[in-house]
Amino acid sequence: MAPDHRLARRALGVGIAAVVLGIVGLTGCEPAKPAITVTTPAALTATQEGTVTFSFRCTATEPCTGETRLRLAGVNGPVKAFTIAAGATQAQTVKLNAAQQAAVPAESTGSGEIRITESAPSAIAGRGVAVTVTRPAAPPTETPTSRAYRERNWTPTATDTCSAAFHRTFSVIGPDGKLYPTWHPPTAVDPATGTTCSFGHEHGDDPARSDLYRWVTDFLGASPSESRGIPFGFVSEALDTYASTRDRVTRHEDNVGHKIIVVNDLTLVTASPRGYLRDRTGAVITCDVLMKVHQGSHSADALINNAHELLHAVRCSDGTELISSTLTRFGDANQFNRSCTSELVTTAGSNLPDGDGGLRLIPDRFCVDRDVLVPSDRTSSIWSLYEIWRSANDLTRADGSSLASFDPAFGVRNPARAHAGGVNSSTFDLVDVPGATDTADGGTTRGYPFDEVTEHEHETGTQLAKGDPASPFDGAQRDFTLHTIRVTNASGATTWWTDPYGEGAVTAAAPGLVRQHVSSTDNSAWPELEKRTFDLQRDHGRANGVHAPN
Repeated sequence: MAPDHRLARRALGVGIAAVVLGIVGLTGCEPAKPAITVTTPAALTATQEGTVTFSFRCTATEPCTGETRLRLAGVNGPVKAFTIAAGATQAQTVKLNAAQQAAVPAESTGSGEIRITESAPSAIAGRGVAVTVTRPAAPPTETPTSRAYRERNWTPTATDTCSAAFHRTFSVIGPDGKLYPTWHPPTAVDPATGTTCSFGHEHGDDPARSDLYRWVTDFLGASPSESRGIPFGFVSEALDTYASTRDRVTRHEDNVGHKIIVVNDLTLVTASPRGYLRDRTGAVITCDVLMKVHQGSHSADALINNAHELLHAVRCSDGTELISSTLTRFGDANQFNRSCTSELVTTAGSNLPDGDGGLRLIPDRFCVDRDVLVPSDRTSSIWSLYEIWRSANDLTRADGSSLASFDPAFGVRNPARAHAGGVNSSTFDLVDVPGATDTADGGTTRGYPFDEVTEHEHETGTQLAKGDPASPFDGAQRDFTLHTIRVTNASGATTWWTDPYGEGAVTAAAPGLVRQHVSSTDNSAWPELEKRTFDLQRDHGRANGVHAPN
């Protein structure tokens, strides 16, 4: 039988069509391959600022373009476009948004992916490359510093062996969140050297010995769990703010003059008739007292300036309580009272406001000539140089009525300087008096402590300097007098805010105001209390390197 050429041609056509369709199927249905390759490790680390950087490479023979975004912990970041030259690598940095940073907080790691969508050389739908992102610990925030810490802090003299850096470690965060100097012992072991060193000054009693320590430092500290202590100079810091809007003068004091006084379990004694003060149940009323006063007896400051920082904290068994921080005014500015006669001596140079009571008894040339440089038949009087600062404090409401009043006094039996005379703040050093002669009567120093100076000079052959630890005039022999505390705040708020001088108390905080604690009690029925002086034999500067300025 002859072949059917039509069937053969049909079969050949079908075969050719099948081959063509197969070729079309191979070239039209296979998906394009991604041209972008992520080249960074899968474990990424964010910066402190919250940025993440990753790199990718264009593997094509022509430029790659497209978009990326970082998806982290289920939260999308912003879309960022890219263009990369053929064969090149590009780094891309993205900032974690607020939601991503909240989802992955500092010191944690979150899972996510880099989403990539390519538009050239081929359109490639979005795909994800798995990554993790670790966020570092948040950097420690730097505590703002006060002027007392930055500008009025202590620096060593030639006779001091502790460093300024070690001294600055004795610091505390005050009520305003700023760093302040605080109490330290006169000598301490420096961790940097492992040896005991001397600061050359002292700040009185260790406040940690006070039964009120935690109560008071809880009240004064911005964060007592992190930092606990008595801040030196924070009322002056408040005055900077207060004065800036009221055209008032500011006031800052040196570091060494801050002195702490601790009294635990003080029994109250009435003046007349003399006896114990008792509460309504007949129990003797006792009080704990913690004070910090700035009393500089080495410089000319107190000859003209009357305002000095005072912390006065009291808690009594009958419910009377007070934590007061003020710039108390010991009398008026530009004057003091002569220590040996109480006569008023006029000076000049201070713009501080006058006080409302109190005074500063300070020695001067008259006292030295009359009572220290004496004829051979007399003994020099150290008590003529006895420096006493008597305070008169009244925390008042905005209407002028009293919330609380108190009047401690502070004595220094061996100040380092005396007023030289004239309407100014010139001084002379008391260590230079031994060996001098009063031209009026030929008097010289005779007796304690002046003979200690002359004996030392005879032994060494050199004149004793003011800042020598061997000098008996270092301001470290201090005492104090307590009298009364009056609280008239029955059923009132316990937290008040006053100006830095303790006036204009209100119950809401405002810039420049100082927080005060006053118990909601009234002890105005207390009789007059006896004035009692303590620590008349106390010497804070014995065998510990203390010297003026102190």
